[in-house]
Amino acid sequence: NRNFYKNKTHLISSVVSNKNRLKWHKLRLDLIFSLKSKIPEIDIFGRGFNVIPDKANSLIKYKYHIASENSYSGPSEKLWDPLLCNCIVFYAGNLNLIHPIIRSAIIPIDIYNFESCYKKIEHELQTSKIFNSLSISDWKNIKITIKKYYSFEEIVKKQIQNYI
Repeated sequence: NRNFYKNKTHLISSVVSNKNRLKWHKLRLDLIFSLKSKIPEIDIFGRGFNVIPDKANSLIKYKYHIASENSYSGPSEKLWDPLLCNCIVFYAGNLNLIHPIIRSAIIPIDIYNFESCYKKIEHELQTSKIFNSLSISDWKNIKITIKKYYSFEEIVKKQIQNYI
């Protein structure tokens, strides 16, 4: 596993925009900046902050990522992108639609409870328990599962098959 993780030279990131129209936009920004005040290693990227040409630049080198959906709805690229880049994800979103194989790389956080979020994140950063528990094989299975059940291409294929 050490060679697999050798390029993970940065600790934790988050990609957010400065949008604050929706309730969860505001909650996400409040959470990220509150966490940043206690965990200065969090690197923040996105529109209105540290703009990057390619989102992968904010993920590939990082062990962890904080992701929050725009509402308590199903998962989106906010979850898939960091997982595809082998990041453990601290995730504020609905876990009900997420396959159990994928959940092994997700640490759920409650966007409404800063102290709980902070404690979960700080504990994992200190212990690396989840990070160290996943093998190369686990990450391959996570990626296969994302592609099989959640990729746009596969969803469209299933929809077309239902109409044929």
